[in-house]
Amino acid sequence: IIPGTEEEWSYGAFDGVVADEFVWGRGTMDDKVSVLAILEAVESLVSEGYRPERTLYLAFGHDEEIGGPRGAAALADTIARRSPKLALVVDEGGAVVEDAFPGLTRPAALVGVAEKGFLSVRLRARAEGGHSSMPPATTSVGILAAAIHRLEQSPFPASLDGPTGAMLQTLAPELSLGMRTLLGNLWLFGPLVERVMTGTSTGAAMVRTTTAATMFDGGVKDNVLPIMAEAVVNFRILPGETVESTLDRIRRVVDDERVELEVAYEGAAQDPSPVSDPGGAAFTLVARTIHEALGNRDLIVLPYLVVGGTDAKYYSGRSPNVFRFLPVSLGERGPAALHGTDERLPAQDFADAIRFFHRLIRNTGELSD
Repeated sequence: IIPGTEEEWSYGAFDGVVADEFVWGRGTMDDKVSVLAILEAVESLVSEGYRPERTLYLAFGHDEEIGGPRGAAALADTIARRSPKLALVVDEGGAVVEDAFPGLTRPAALVGVAEKGFLSVRLRARAEGGHSSMPPATTSVGILAAAIHRLEQSPFPASLDGPTGAMLQTLAPELSLGMRTLLGNLWLFGPLVERVMTGTSTGAAMVRTTTAATMFDGGVKDNVLPIMAEAVVNFRILPGETVESTLDRIRRVVDDERVELEVAYEGAAQDPSPVSDPGGAAFTLVARTIHEALGNRDLIVLPYLVVGGTDAKYYSGRSPNVFRFLPVSLGERGPAALHGTDERLPAQDFADAIRFFHRLIRNTGELSD
């Protein structure tokens, strides 16, 4: 937890207290619930004498928050050596949300069918040093700031192709006549829908490669001209684009020979995942399992683009059916419920998660190879 915030927790951050119909503690939402729910489901199945019809792997990595190089990546490689072809992969990613879309009155179970790529680029500008009393027209800091400004003012083009378009088309029958007309005819109204979605940071993340300047370093003293200034800009890459196409566009937009570009660090470049078919038998099976496990909720199941990253990316190419979902409710706090002070999980969600994995394991016997 963030040092200095310990006293802000209602219960000890690592005590795992069950109170007020919640389980309280760091990681309850992201992502200890999945590990414990899977283990509880498997123990229940074993006690029932259940024998799976196909090989089942439980893969628990320890380093997802730093990219999973030694945990999930090693696990995926090991599993691939044993079973080169996987019928289904299910990881974290989507959740149950309220108010998923304007006009939707039902809660939505968001099942990630793909996740965006990741690219962090270091920009470096060099200029003459010297005393600040006799500055040039533009310092290295100014050169770099201008480059970042150009990147922020030239966003990547929006696109409704892929998971977001599939989500909107699935939503259409649930909405008003006007919205059904818009979303059911994206071939005609797509540009309008894109403009609406790019009007918010959440919507923009669903339809374009995003640009976020996150680090800036230049200068050591207020009266000394910095010879070099550096910044890191993070891009989350939309499916359909690649690391290379993103780098090409960055170079064109920056368009300044005084600014050097490079991938920020080893492992800082990852193409978007392949898109698993939201109309296929495997997605239908997962959706049915959600309805069976969460029958107490009037849910609509939607295909979804995960705008962050998960360990599922290490299984790209190892299975045509890689999905990202946990049956937990983000509630009013939304994404702030993850990693935040007073992180907590509704106890009912923990029970639902166990039920979901119990049924999912049973249902996977229906999948064809």
